[in-house]
Amino acid sequence: VAKIYNEGTGKSIASFLTTAPPAASINFSNVVYDKATDRFTLTWSSVAGKTYTVNASTTLGSWPTVVNANVASGGTSTTVGPFANPNPGAPKVFFRAKEN
Repeated sequence: VAKIYNEGTGKSIASFLTTAPPAASINFSNVVYDKATDRFTLTWSSVAGKTYTVNASTTLGSWPTVVNANVASGGTSTTVGPFANPNPGAPKVFFRAKEN
């Protein structure tokens, strides 16, 4: 170990052990679809004082549709909606909430 350290860049071992805190996990706890009005309501775990962007996708390969770019946190749980189906007629619609 000493030989590797001495022949390396001389970084402190602490620099290799320090990691960034993990990102908060966002989990949807409730997804409601009203077929009669073609509208969704989403609820997810959140952090007080934060804002979130909600996106929609039909493929999960990209998130091109912005449903709402500035959803204020409701505390430990946030709800947005009801909002119009962002992809009417699509056989599948996926949603993602991301902390801003």
